[in-house]
Amino acid sequence: MTKIKLLLVSILCIGSLFFSGCVNQGTTTEQTFEGISIESDVVELAFANTSITKEEMYTDEGDSYFQIKEFEVQYLFHNLLDRRVNISFFVEFYNKDNVKLYSVGPRYMNLIADYTEKAVLDINKATFNGERAAEVDHVKIIAFES
Repeated sequence: MTKIKLLLVSILCIGSLFFSGCVNQGTTTEQTFEGISIESDVVELAFANTSITKEEMYTDEGDSYFQIKEFEVQYLFHNLLDRRVNISFFVEFYNKDNVKLYSVGPRYMNLIADYTEKAVLDINKATFNGERAAEVDHVKIIAFES
């Protein structure tokens, strides 16, 4: 009888170890980029930068002022997983009240295991043009495995 109990306890212990496995947990990017955040379990930001294009405007009185013409964000990803991953991602522009102004995506990318992108290409840029570009306060990148 005790042999059967010992066998059952052993099977339960081994079974729990077998089913516990490793789970990929989302991590936050150690490096922070002002005004740019990422929500992802599969990639982190290796680089991120924003730039603003201004256009000089003139009034009838000859005075000049600058108007923001476009807001651009550039970013590079680092694959957190130890395997090739296909990701889908969105780039969202928000105002200071956390209201979404504009969204770019979905975009798709294939990254090999533990790879960090090295160059900013067109897929690594998102631009918001127009009058409301001046309202952009922060950008959120949402990436997930597809």
